[in-house]
Amino acid sequence: MANGPELNTDGPVGVTVKLDGKAMADDIQLQSVRVLHELNRIPEARFTVLSDSLQIEDFTALDSADFAVGTEVEISAFYGDYAEKSLFKGIILTNRARLDGRSGLRMELICRDKAMRLTEVRSSAPYDAMKDSEVMERIIKDAGLTSEITDTKAAAATQLRVGATDWDFLRLLADRNGFALFVEGGKIKAVAPDTSGAAVLSVTYGINIIDLDISLDTHRMIGAAKFSAWTEKDQAVVTDESNTVPAQSFGNTSVSTLAKVLGDREVQTGTAIELASDRLGVMAKARTARAGLAAVRGTVKFQGNGEIRPLDMLQVVGTGDRFSGDGFVSSVEHEIGGGAWTTQVRLGLPPDWTSDAQGLGAPAAAGIATPIHGLQIGKVVALAPDEEGMQRIQVKLPMIGDPAAEVWARFAQPYASKEMGIQFLPEVDDEVLVSFLNADPSAPIVIGSLHNDKAKRPIEATTTNDLKTIVTREKLKMTFDDAKKIITVETPGGHVLTLDDEASSFSLKDMNGNSIVMDSGGISLTTDKDITLKATGNVATEATMDATVTANNVTCEAQIGFTGKGGATAEVSAGGQTKVEGGIVMIN
Repeated sequence: MANGPELNTDGPVGVTVKLDGKAMADDIQLQSVRVLHELNRIPEARFTVLSDSLQIEDFTALDSADFAVGTEVEISAFYGDYAEKSLFKGIILTNRARLDGRSGLRMELICRDKAMRLTEVRSSAPYDAMKDSEVMERIIKDAGLTSEITDTKAAAATQLRVGATDWDFLRLLADRNGFALFVEGGKIKAVAPDTSGAAVLSVTYGINIIDLDISLDTHRMIGAAKFSAWTEKDQAVVTDESNTVPAQSFGNTSVSTLAKVLGDREVQTGTAIELASDRLGVMAKARTARAGLAAVRGTVKFQGNGEIRPLDMLQVVGTGDRFSGDGFVSSVEHEIGGGAWTTQVRLGLPPDWTSDAQGLGAPAAAGIATPIHGLQIGKVVALAPDEEGMQRIQVKLPMIGDPAAEVWARFAQPYASKEMGIQFLPEVDDEVLVSFLNADPSAPIVIGSLHNDKAKRPIEATTTNDLKTIVTREKLKMTFDDAKKIITVETPGGHVLTLDDEASSFSLKDMNGNSIVMDSGGISLTTDKDITLKATGNVATEATMDATVTANNVTCEAQIGFTGKGGATAEVSAGGQTKVEGGIVMIN
């Protein structure tokens, strides 16, 4: 059985406050100290310095450089001659002067851990081929802090963080991997809560428990969690799940028993992005584990003790079979003042992830990424090669990150089928419009291209909007004229195909001046050069009226036989010599 909090507590309570490494002057009157360490939150300390005079000029601490914002602070507490226990390390962030009739003139100082630099400022960044634990380590290192991050099990992946603070993104990554964040002295620890360890401290009803409020709550309990994702390659849904409720108990009640009260409910989460099955399994397990940590929650207050920390186990004794047991500590709060020191611990974690939101709908991005709502402007970087063979193009997102994030995005077409479809890809450096499946930054899709002042339309817009056109990079052009009902197909060299309902004509014209016109008057072939008709079979020419051939010279030659025939009359004449020749010539 673990020791109680009263061990080594003989003697008066003492507090040491160090400012930039130097103990606070003995003549400073310290009224109270409050320190809070809580999982998934930045530690905070508040202490109040009193003035023994109502004269402002006598309160020298008010202007002392020792209490300036930015000063490093360490707070320790002890009993009698026993060793000090460090309770907090951080910096002064708020310096506040107060005066009222009840407490007199005083100065309140609010301190936070250096990890506060991870908060407030939103930013975006891409993380290419990195495990979640590697991303966490990079964020913390870039902030000038130290870390102890448990290696994440899911394989490395590429992801995009959008408009989130460092701290919120760390919490999101921790949640989906089943971790809790514990911050102490500028060091951030990410670890899966372990409820199987021995209790660090033992508190007993009637001996050292001052206040107690513990609940066994089944409202948010689940028995299983299932995560599903879409695979572009297989065109199928992949799923992984966890139905293993944590092997945790409190008193004579197990978490698995609490999960069955409402029927072993299953949480189902689906996303349209592509996720490996190992990542799905990790997230499913994280959901069931968090629900187990939320089953036993409450607070216990006892005599001040500096041994207990978040992530530890606290043994509660003497409160019956149901409410005695080992509870998981999620926060520790110390209050020191008036010669007394009390510690209050909070048991259990809330069941929600950072990304969970209230409302009828599921959280954006399935609660596993920082959501990106609406559309984004993109600039095309490359059309190939997509090393993963997923038919994507590379797009730069100039409004996300500095330098701008670059992603590989699928390109939406009006018609896309197996080796069939409409293929109009944009050009490199074109401006495009990018959307995201389920608001997940890992699932970008280019849904269209945009004209702009630098990339103008091929034809100017008009109020009647009669002309539509398709023009390629090399000026291959197709124009639709709704007013005149004309379709024109052109090449930059001068080939033109025109279908003209207004003129009732169909015409072909090439770059050499040759043309074919089919209209209400018939068919006309025009050329400045030769016309050659050649067939490997027969050539038949027929007219219901007259047929006329006019030329300087007309030659008709048959390799075997030649027949000229008139149904009524036939005439062969010449202005000069007429010659009829053959092996045998028969006339009449």
